[in-house]
Amino acid sequence: VYPSAALAEATDPLNLSKDLLEASNPPDLCEIFAAARQRVATLIEALPSDDTAEDSLSEEWYWAAPILMDALVRPDEVRDWFEQEALASKWSGVDPATDSDRESKWPDHVNRARKLLQDFAKGSIHLGKKPANLIDVLTWLGLAGPAACSWRSLMRISAQSSSLVMRNLAGKMGHAFLTLFNLPESLSLVRADKEDGDRKEPYWTQVLKYSADGCLQAVLDEYVHILRESLGRVDAIDETAIADIAAAVSDALRIRTSRVGYDHVIVKPRHHIRVHRQSMRVRFAMRFGQLDAEDGGEPTREDHVRAAFNSPFWPFVLATTSIGQEGLDFHQYCHAVVHWNLPTNPVDLEQREGRVHRYKGHAVRKN
Repeated sequence: VYPSAALAEATDPLNLSKDLLEASNPPDLCEIFAAARQRVATLIEALPSDDTAEDSLSEEWYWAAPILMDALVRPDEVRDWFEQEALASKWSGVDPATDSDRESKWPDHVNRARKLLQDFAKGSIHLGKKPANLIDVLTWLGLAGPAACSWRSLMRISAQSSSLVMRNLAGKMGHAFLTLFNLPESLSLVRADKEDGDRKEPYWTQVLKYSADGCLQAVLDEYVHILRESLGRVDAIDETAIADIAAAVSDALRIRTSRVGYDHVIVKPRHHIRVHRQSMRVRFAMRFGQLDAEDGGEPTREDHVRAAFNSPFWPFVLATTSIGQEGLDFHQYCHAVVHWNLPTNPVDLEQREGRVHRYKGHAVRKN
């Protein structure tokens, strides 16, 4: 979730594709990976290494290397970013005063990264030997790491914004993916098609490959483009507009898992009926309305549900009464309406269909 500008720029799949593009043979992921790997290898060669260390803490290289790359390529920018006050909260996008996770160790991680940069400036870092697979892991991190993809998506629409602002916003977006990928449902999906040998691979590197297979960069590029229009920021791409777009992405990723109640009806012999009131977690599908949070926190409001539904992330199904049939847009990432009943007149029917049949809607983009 660290927004490394050096790594993000070196592994930009859009630029790599332009270099590899042939008229009838667009490059595939393997070709993009090979081209990105060469650039990452060049960056890693410039990093210091204590290859004589016997007691090697080599796994630290996975998180330290992107920071050190920035320290070499953009020393002033990365120093200014790490010297910000309350960096942990700016990076995570979570206000410590309202954070329900009081035992979070996130500030400790941020302070550890800050100390690494300070030690590097003094020439006194001791990370040990570089792992054998460091180049491959960092290539996946650059191609599909949430913060790297977020950095590139924001830079595509506002390359003139200050580095400090862009790092904060890209870091905030990248950190929001922790909420998405740490859910039990996500763990099951990412690990679903893994062979026995691959199951030993760390989950976070599985996430990177999963994100590369799913074209996370293209997903975010499209989402940011859609948000730019839906938020009315087409003609005014300033730092405030970029902040609004980044906040919308983060809010959609962090939508709370809710619980809905339902009646489990059991019919026994002699027409004896028993009704059990039960509840279940909902994230894949939600109803349009205020939902109680599963953890007892602040309820999820209608506008949060609508914003999350108008994103490429969960929920993928939205259930609504006639309150959602007019005056609301659901077309950004929805292409179909399933009618539970027929309205009393054709005007209402057209109103319902009009929620998704709109200019630049998902149905249009799919076609």
